[in-house]
Amino acid sequence: MVAPSFSQSWNLAGPIPFANRYDDIYFINENIGWTVNSEGNIFKTIDGGLTWTWLYQNSYYFRSVEFLDAMTGFAGTLDSVLLRTTDGGATWEHIEGQIPHLIQGVCGLSHMGDNVYGVGIWSYPAYFIKSTDRGDTWTYTDLSAYADGLVDCYFLDENIGFVSGLNENLGGVILKTIDGGTTWQMVYNTNDGYEYIWKLDFVNSDVAYGSVESFAGSTTVVKTIDGGDTWEELVVSSIPLDIQGIGFANELTGWVGPRNNDMWETNDGGLSWIPIGNFSNVNRIFRLQEDLLFASSNYVLKYDNTITGTKNEQEAKYAHDIVAAVPNPFSNQLDITIRIDKETYAKLDILSIDGRYIAPITAERLTPGTYNFQVNKKTASNLKNGIYILLLRTNEGFMTKKVVKANTD
Repeated sequence: MVAPSFSQSWNLAGPIPFANRYDDIYFINENIGWTVNSEGNIFKTIDGGLTWTWLYQNSYYFRSVEFLDAMTGFAGTLDSVLLRTTDGGATWEHIEGQIPHLIQGVCGLSHMGDNVYGVGIWSYPAYFIKSTDRGDTWTYTDLSAYADGLVDCYFLDENIGFVSGLNENLGGVILKTIDGGTTWQMVYNTNDGYEYIWKLDFVNSDVAYGSVESFAGSTTVVKTIDGGDTWEELVVSSIPLDIQGIGFANELTGWVGPRNNDMWETNDGGLSWIPIGNFSNVNRIFRLQEDLLFASSNYVLKYDNTITGTKNEQEAKYAHDIVAAVPNPFSNQLDITIRIDKETYAKLDILSIDGRYIAPITAERLTPGTYNFQVNKKTASNLKNGIYILLLRTNEGFMTKKVVKANTD
C-alpha cells in the first residue's frame, strides 16, 4: 500500500462561515456535497468545496447528513427531528412523525441502495431506525439491551452493518448485524471506563477503524482486519485528547480529530501517530478516494494537492463550562455550578479517576444560564477518599473537572 503524495495536505475547502461545529459532511461525487452544522444550517457545494451555497436554517442542532443520490437526502438533528429532501436540498420536510416511536435525535446515518439507516442518540436512549423505501416508511429497534447511547452506523451491504456508542458498564461498544438490523450482537467493547466508540471508518470490507472518546487515561483507536468480527485497541497518545473524528485515505494513512487539539496522523495503520497542522474539532472525515477527502470541523476541510482557503481564527460560540465545584476537597457535600451558553441537552455525572461511572447528577435540557447542583449527602458520604472526575456532556461538547474527596472528620 502506497501512502498519498507528500504534496497533499489538509486545507480549508473554500469560504464557508465559521461554526461552533460542522458535525457531518457527505459527497456524492468529487463536486457535489452537503454539510450541516450546530447552528442549524445546511450548505451545498457543486464545485468540490470551492464555494458553498446556504440552503436551510433553523434552530436545530444538525448532527448528521446522508444523500442517496443528487436529489434525495436526509439530515438528522439532536432535537427529535429528522428531515428529508427530494430536490437536492432546496426544500426539506419533517419525517420524524413517520417513525413508529418518538426519537430523541439521529446522530448517525448510513445507506445502501434505497435502504436508509440511522442511530441515536449520544445522550440516550440507544435505538436503530431503518427505511427500505427511501424514507417513506420506517422501523424502530430498541438497542438498550446492548448500549446506552449510539453515535455512528455504517453498512457494508443491505444486511451487514455496524453501530457504535457507549455502554455505561462496558465502555465503548460496537454492535454488528448480518440481517439488515433485525438482530444484533456485540462484537467489541473497550471494558475500560465511561467512553464512546464515537465514529467508524471502513476503508474496505475487511479493514476498519473506530475512534475511542475517553475522559481519562490514554487516547486510543480500535481496528479490525477481518471485517469487524474482532477488534484491537491501538494507542494514539499517552494523554487524553478527547478524539471524535476519524478517517483513513487507505489502510495505512489516516487521521483522528481531537476536540481542542490539532489533528493527529498515522502512516503505518495506527501503530504510531503524530500531531499535524492547525485544525481541531473534527467530527467527520469523508473519503471519496484515496487522494481526495473532506472533513467537517469549525469549517470544511479538504485533503488534496491544492490550497483553497485561509483560516480565520475565531473562538467557539458555545463553550459551556463547569464553573465551580466547592468545597474541593469535599467531604459530605459538593456544590457544582455549570454555565450553559446555548439551549442544549446536558448530562452531568461523577466518574472515578480511571473513567468508571459512579453516579448521576443531572440529565435534562437546559436553556442559557448558570445552574447549581448538589451531590446529595448520601452519595458524597459513600465515596471513598480519592480523586474523581465531574463529566459534563452537552450537544456542543464534553468537558471534565477533577475533584478530591477527603474526609476531614
